[in-house]
Amino acid sequence: MIARSPAPQLAVRLAVLCAASTALSSAAAAQPARREGVTSRITLINADGTSPTVVLTTPRHFEAPNWSRDGSYLLLNSQGKLWRLPIAGGEPVRIPTDPVDRINNDHGIAPDGRMLAISAGPIYLVPAEGGQPRRVTEHAPSYFHGWSPDGRTLAYCAPRAENFDIYDIPAAGGPERRLTMHPGYDDGPDYSPDGAWIYFNSDRSGSWDIWRIPADGAGPDDAKAERITDDELEDWFPHPSPDGRWLVFLSFQKGTKGHPANQEVVLRMMPLPGARPDGARPRELVALFGGQGTINVNSWSPDSRRFAYVSYARTRERPQAQKAEGALPEGWSARDLGAVAVTGGAGHADGTFTLTGTLDIWGKADGFQFAYRMLDGDGQIIARVTAVQNTNQHAKAGVMIRETLDPDARHATMVVTPVDGTQFLRRKQVGGLTTNTNPGRDRGKLPYWVKLVRQGDRFRAYESADGRDWVLADSDTVVMGPRVFVGLVASSHQREVTNTSKLDHVQVTTP
Repeated sequence: MIARSPAPQLAVRLAVLCAASTALSSAAAAQPARREGVTSRITLINADGTSPTVVLTTPRHFEAPNWSRDGSYLLLNSQGKLWRLPIAGGEPVRIPTDPVDRINNDHGIAPDGRMLAISAGPIYLVPAEGGQPRRVTEHAPSYFHGWSPDGRTLAYCAPRAENFDIYDIPAAGGPERRLTMHPGYDDGPDYSPDGAWIYFNSDRSGSWDIWRIPADGAGPDDAKAERITDDELEDWFPHPSPDGRWLVFLSFQKGTKGHPANQEVVLRMMPLPGARPDGARPRELVALFGGQGTINVNSWSPDSRRFAYVSYARTRERPQAQKAEGALPEGWSARDLGAVAVTGGAGHADGTFTLTGTLDIWGKADGFQFAYRMLDGDGQIIARVTAVQNTNQHAKAGVMIRETLDPDARHATMVVTPVDGTQFLRRKQVGGLTTNTNPGRDRGKLPYWVKLVRQGDRFRAYESADGRDWVLADSDTVVMGPRVFVGLVASSHQREVTNTSKLDHVQVTTP
């Protein structure tokens, strides 16, 4: 374990970035203003933090670049599929992986460049040019992060026995091997280029730091685990450079739970430790708006001179609605989804969430305000809706489980409307039509309770007048990846009129 290496100036810089964002929001609340939307900016940058070059700016949501072994393209995911983007620029080209879709941002390229590893529940291998995937892990979910330098072994994180740990498995197939045993949450394993170490991030110390273990495991009681970073930021996704000199990783503000999207974050780098951690301090390379999807997997160029990342730049202006007061609880984020004309907001105070949103959850694509957190695997969300502003009989407030933050994503949603009572909404295919069940009980009654339960790909929606006696509204199968977004929604069924709704007694639980 290295000695504590404080980063007070960097922590202050992140705080200033967020304070500036808050100040702009306060000014927008004081009088009508213009605010930008979010697009993906896929960027290459020198290892010393200089000369950032944007390869592609797009309104589509792309994540997690891998740099190809021959240096010619980036591998990324978007909307559950894999894409190849030429380094020289151009349009992304889809890599066929049928029948496997729902691919998330945990993927990689074999050392010889011939195969790709993808995570879509289990881990699969597929030829680099595309083709029939071959399943590698028997158990799911499993989240690939690293390929051993000799190409024989895959490292990944997985929840087994109600705990996230580091595992490996032969690329050719076989039994998985558990490498860490600590009750903390371990994620993001990646090999050192000599194959001797696996670097990963963990909250086993009480905050998120970078750790490493020998490639064959941490040993009894994880005695061989070594802590690499120890400062006031929350560190995720360590990636050693191919030449063995550097370690790049993503840092969130102190106290951030998990690795949420849409945060002010910093990419940092430090010398890759040798036989023993030497106390080297990380240095800042670039501050950006990102988080989840920015650098989940190794994105170094083969010559170690550059690496790739994704930031989510604000580029399209729109009016700003009155923001709800009060910071969201730890681990929660909020944003508008879809092509809204008036930006909404979300806040939390005294146990009550207040959401302001426009448009609707309907048709082939949605627009609404979403306050959310991450959910891995099965779970449920409960909320009591205490107010739904009657901007339209189809205005909505309630709970949602959603596969991605794309407007046309798969979802299951249970809402209360001001006139028609509860509705169970779901979109079963990306870009498909929304299906609706309207039970018709207790129309217009508030407060009113709603609950949404996920078990595998089966979703059950419930309603209750008192939060004790629950009635099943309906159930349906909606196929989603294991890692999803769960949270609260508000929409007005109006383009330029906002709906303010209030929800309390919010609970997100897992089995």
